[in-house]
Amino acid sequence: MPFNPLGKLIVAQNEDQQAYLQSLLLRGSINGVDDLVWQSRRELHRFSSELKASVGLLSPSTGIIDSHSYMQSLLAEAESNGAMFAANTQFIGAEPTDKGFNLSLDIEGEVMSLQSRYLINSAGLYSTDVAQNIDGVGRASIPELHWCKGHYFSYGGKSPFSRLVYPVPETNITGLGIHATLDMGRQLKFGPDTQYISRSTTPDYSIDSNLKPRFLEAIRRYFPDIDANKLRPSYSGVRPKLQGPNAGFADFRIDGCKAHGIQGLINLFGIESPGLTASLAIAKYVEALLAEEK
Repeated sequence: MPFNPLGKLIVAQNEDQQAYLQSLLLRGSINGVDDLVWQSRRELHRFSSELKASVGLLSPSTGIIDSHSYMQSLLAEAESNGAMFAANTQFIGAEPTDKGFNLSLDIEGEVMSLQSRYLINSAGLYSTDVAQNIDGVGRASIPELHWCKGHYFSYGGKSPFSRLVYPVPETNITGLGIHATLDMGRQLKFGPDTQYISRSTTPDYSIDSNLKPRFLEAIRRYFPDIDANKLRPSYSGVRPKLQGPNAGFADFRIDGCKAHGIQGLINLFGIESPGLTASLAIAKYVEALLAEEK
């Protein structure tokens, strides 16, 4: 699977943000991340003369992967171990039984029933809808989910950065801020922003070009000489957040039997970024929760 351990810089612009970086360095050390390196302004300029920052943190072990190759690899491994992937399938409901669950599914207009020993609800934007259609799951155990749209703009020409660049998040935004990221083809992109949207049957993935001035304002804090003519809309995504606008940070929720009272059921709520990065760790945690119930 293609990957590139290119590293990441987290950069600060003022004393308050420097204090945040110091707390991040300490938290990383407590959590066993022992390769974070403090960078002075001069040291940061060695990475890029275009980068504006007072200090920063270097995470040399951060890297990027080809996300589509990763998902295809997981699918191939799952199928080789007997799993069956059913695309274009709508979950209608589930009923707990002595042996697991009876599932009702709509497969391209045909309703089918299946039996399973375990049921893992990892439906992303629709995880709360799925939970509401599982008999016995109380409303009190289902959180409110907020849809949050994020846009990306791509940058034409050669990237001035060889590493990912993350600004310290502003205190009044939800997310990590508009950062600079590279894909496997070395294409530079900026994003995502945070834009809460109303929940609907189908998310709106269109990109408003009027967002460009807002992106430029955020990017110029750490890349002041950006050429505005090279910045253009690229793509968007929608994240399932547990926190609403102006609310504090909310972590992933992985609920087992202790949370809802149904053995064999795992509900995953609010699995947004970095859910893909953490997917294998999440899978191990889910497996451990199910093992505890045996």
